[in-house]
Amino acid sequence: MPRSPITLFTLALIGMAPLGWSLGRERTAPVADEVVIKAADFAFEVPATVRPGRRVIRLVNGGSDLHHVFLLKLAAGKTMGDLLGALKPNTPFPAWAKQIGGPNTPLPGGESVAIVDLAPGTYVVMCVIPAADGMPHIMKGMVKTLEVTGAPVEAATPKPTATAALNNYGFDFAAPLAAGRQVIEFRNDAAQPHEAFLARLAPGKRAADLLTWLGKRDGPPPAIPVGGITGIEPGARQSIIVDLEPGTYAWYCFLPDVGDGREHVAHGMIREFTVPAKGLAGPPKGS
Repeated sequence: MPRSPITLFTLALIGMAPLGWSLGRERTAPVADEVVIKAADFAFEVPATVRPGRRVIRLVNGGSDLHHVFLLKLAAGKTMGDLLGALKPNTPFPAWAKQIGGPNTPLPGGESVAIVDLAPGTYVVMCVIPAADGMPHIMKGMVKTLEVTGAPVEAATPKPTATAALNNYGFDFAAPLAAGRQVIEFRNDAAQPHEAFLARLAPGKRAADLLTWLGKRDGPPPAIPVGGITGIEPGARQSIIVDLEPGTYAWYCFLPDVGDGREHVAHGMIREFTVPAKGLAGPPKGS
């Protein structure tokens, strides 16, 4: 079971001093017909059923810990019990459980939003971020079944304002990102799953500083989570809705590589960019 690196923020973020900015709770305006998933320590509140279609999923983190929504679609005849029995540390998900993504982690008390294509079937909603004791939240009961059934939803979802390709190993944006509300569509052009984890960097920090901090965890973290998407399969598309304030940000993919098992950031899958106060953003910086 892939681990989630964002848990390494948890102890340092809870109750930490400001990093030169106000630690606002990231929120976007409500969208019609959105699916709301509420997270707590350590449980999900999930609708029993939702209708299929291109759905806006809003994660509301009411807990004091970090949480995300990691969706897996099960093959016909498989159950959540089958999945839990098959999960092993540091091993891939079984082939009959496909990574569908979902909104990645906001700060505790915050929200994040993803636009997900939900085909009819049985899904598992889980959080695989480890707690302070090292146990993944899924093992503390943070897992639910979601049935997607009924007539497809015909409500329109927001159109992308920006597009990006996920590849081995990079984030290729068609154009720079600007301040304000953005609908960013990701397309996985790689031969393996990828995620897009978004963090806002503290003033004067670079994308690589977060990796150094994750190795030592000395002092306050140089970034805070803003959202993004959890893992999606090759060929899949998924969008996020995010309000970008001026500042410096970075994209990361921490999923394990299918070849050597190392996190994709170790292969260079990081992308730093700056959102200026006015006008269009310049080209993303290398990390």
